Amino acid sequence: MNVVSTVIVALLFLVSLFFQTTIVQAFDIPLGATPIHLAIGFLLLHRGRIELGSAWIAITPIIAIWVGHIPGAWWAYILIAITGPILVKRIFAKRSLLALMGLSWSLYLIFMIASYSTFAEPVTMTWIGFIMLTISLIFIAYLERYVQRFSKRFILVRRKH
Repeated sequence: MNVVSTVIVALLFLVSLFFQTTIVQAFDIPLGATPIHLAIGFLLLHRGRIELGSAWIAITPIIAIWVGHIPGAWWAYILIAITGPILVKRIFAKRSLLALMGLSWSLYLIFMIASYSTFAEPVTMTWIGFIMLTISLIFIAYLERYVQRFSKRFILVRRKH
């Protein structure tokens, strides 16, 4: 990874964590249970940036001390940062939307079981969190494909004759 992409990912990390702790959690239960920051970390893991995705998830509780409160226990983040690369390499190695969903649901289930005692309404948070995670992953995947198609229109490609 070069310096520019590292800086961009670091800024994205801070912006998404700030967005998660301030804006998303200010909403009531359906929207307030959306794990956008975790979804981006799962997407990084799935797209082949395993070290970056693991660091994204593992550093989240440390940086959240200064940014704001995040749902879940700190050990749950460490647990999914450790099991995430194993699941990506062994079970969900395919780069498809279905594999992304399977990886994300598995890691989120591990996260919810490890953090079960820290939630005020654990059953509601679990099911609503799964639904909102699915919606946010589909939205992020669609947005990613849209940006790729949009960027291909404006990139000049010279062909050899």
